[in-house]
Amino acid sequence: MAKKPARKNIVGRRVAQARQRSNPAPTQDALSGRLARLGIQLDRAAVEKIENNHRHVLDYELKALADVLDVDADGLLGVKGDERPDDPATLRHAVGQVGRCEQIGQYVSSRTEPEHQPGLAPQGRR
Repeated sequence: MAKKPARKNIVGRRVAQARQRSNPAPTQDALSGRLARLGIQLDRAAVEKIENNHRHVLDYELKALADVLDVDADGLLGVKGDERPDDPATLRHAVGQVGRCEQIGQYVSSRTEPEHQPGLAPQGRR
């Protein structure tokens, strides 16, 4: 008996559903264009791979997909609403990913704040 291939993401099916529910429903290429306007470089093939669970979704891509599709990122993760992940382990993983995204954002903010404060020159300049 052949093994079922492992899913690479838990949002793919929900991204496809959200895209198709939009009125009018954008094509994968149009979705790619909307993402590009936000600075997210995902071509049509990458969107297709995401929707078919053949490509991972990075945290900033998830946020951009949610913004462009006008849905909640938690909904794409299946964290709230009627739709739940297939199993509890998937839910724990999704919640952990959201927590890591917040930690990364805080770390990046803490590392970049001094450059943006008036009167402070970046390190190495005099």
